[in-house]
Amino acid sequence: MLAESAHNAGVISDEEYATFQNAGYMGLYGGLKVEDIHKKKGLKKHDRIYLIL
Repeated sequence: MLAESAHNAGVISDEEYATFQNAGYMGLYGGLKVEDIHKKKGLKKHDRIYLIL
């Protein structure tokens, strides 16, 4: 669903999608970037920030 919304907003390339997704995380986590969220949560690089239930 997120990928479809991004595509509809004009996000085409992998790089654009990564930027789009990172901006979403920054909105949810008070301006923290993906790398900062991983550090704060003690996650490894390949770990997901969120859980799918």
